Amino acid sequence: MERKGTKFTRRSSRSGCGCAPAAVPITLKSPYTIRTSFTLGQQAFPLGTWAAKHGYKTAYTAVTDYAPGHEGRDAFIKAFSDAGGKIVGQVTFPPPPNVVDFAPFLLRIKDTKPDVVYVFVPAGPIATQIMKAAADIGLQKAKIHLISTEDLVPDGSG
Repeated sequence: MERKGTKFTRRSSRSGCGCAPAAVPITLKSPYTIRTSFTLGQQAFPLGTWAAKHGYKTAYTAVTDYAPGHEGRDAFIKAFSDAGGKIVGQVTFPPPPNVVDFAPFLLRIKDTKPDVVYVFVPAGPIATQIMKAAADIGLQKAKIHLISTEDLVPDGSG
């Protein structure tokens, strides 16, 4: 097949797709997959630097237990630590479709008293659920700040 002087050769019967996976390993699974978006690490790294530079000295990470959560957590920890912050704890939540009661996890975080918590959960109802739990147990009143990627924006089903 030829188009405007460029030759296209069919190398395989498998077709590729453009996708927006949130973690690096996903695109490494097939040579026929291309990334059309960003990774979670690319969002979380600047958050770690920002948090340390804005006076947060201690941080806790709380992420969903799958590739995007791990990648975001690792990027946040590296950036926060490199900028002088201290990680005081980490927790992972069961991945979807599991229904998670976030209160026990958030109570553990509250008892640790970090300045900030980096949170990653999938967008939508799960994000709403964790925000409600954080409000119910009083993280804000305890002066513990949540930071996250845009995935934590509640879905409005309140």
